[in-house]
Amino acid sequence: MKQIADIPKTGQLYKNVSPIALELTTCTVLAIDPSIGSSSSAPGWAVYTPKGLYKSGTIDTGGSHLPLWKRARKLGDEIKSLCEDFGPEVLVYEDIPASSGFNANAQASLLKAVGIVLASSDTEVCLGIHPASWKNYVRPTYTKGDEEDAIEIGWVAIELARHIRKGAATSSTKRTRRSVQD
Repeated sequence: MKQIADIPKTGQLYKNVSPIALELTTCTVLAIDPSIGSSSSAPGWAVYTPKGLYKSGTIDTGGSHLPLWKRARKLGDEIKSLCEDFGPEVLVYEDIPASSGFNANAQASLLKAVGIVLASSDTEVCLGIHPASWKNYVRPTYTKGDEEDAIEIGWVAIELARHIRKGAATSSTKRTRRSVQD
């Protein structure tokens, strides 16, 4: 299993997290595993504070028997409600690639869910993470599930941000010591 410290500095995940590392480690973060709801999937969510995981769950979009537009509205309403309840400053979401080997209907549904999540959130900072990126760095205790996916998506982003900030602090300290010794 790969470790957060193994994430390459030249990789897209590192590049995307670096500019918002401070926000990820000091603000309230809402992590979303998007879905519009189907017979096998529900949107998962997790809220992190600077102290760690605060709360998590799944969103009931009404069931796959409902028309897509009704499930989409429910998802949007629930994302707005999570933002009102927890006041996140940062949204971290699974950024579904335009083509990823899913069947076309599942792909279209997931892409719509991402759009709804982004449009419904009122956070100033948003971070999309490619599924392959976060899945490569999950904890050994991770088990597949909608809520669990949201928890891990948030955890990977926040732990990478902590790693980046720790490295920056160490690097800054080393530079200061060198200049003092010169």
